[in-house]
Amino acid sequence: AVVSTQSTGDELISEVTVIASTSLNLGTNNRTLGKHITNEAEGSKDFATFKEKCKGYGLIDEGVLEEIFDKVKDHKSVKTLKAGNSTGNSGGAPVFDMESKETLLLPQEKGGLLKRKDTEHTFVAPVARPSLLGLDVKAKIKREEDMKKEMEK
Repeated sequence: AVVSTQSTGDELISEVTVIASTSLNLGTNNRTLGKHITNEAEGSKDFATFKEKCKGYGLIDEGVLEEIFDKVKDHKSVKTLKAGNSTGNSGGAPVFDMESKETLLLPQEKGGLLKRKDTEHTFVAPVARPSLLGLDVKAKIKREEDMKKEMEK
């Protein structure tokens, strides 16, 4: 059975939400807090950085922070490994994951600048057409009147 990345991400956020809400003695589970903490863990290079960022959320229990950090990093490793296997692409770059002590294969990604051949842009002036409201005629009359007034001066 193939599990979508979205549902496993939702499960991870739910787990982090429960852990964080319980640690902070909140009456209800705050999913927004769980999302923020999960994002902080995913964006942190190491545990010390994550721990520092979580002080702003009121999370100071190091055991709870380690549990959250490990869950998120393990989830990220599994997601990366599944992404590499699902494409059937064995030519990915090997990366050693410090947390799980495993070597993972990252999927190859397409990228780069695309240059189109034989497509040189040339400017084409728009075709002049008469005004639908007759404003071009009024403007012409006004210019002529202004020129007459200038000549009279």
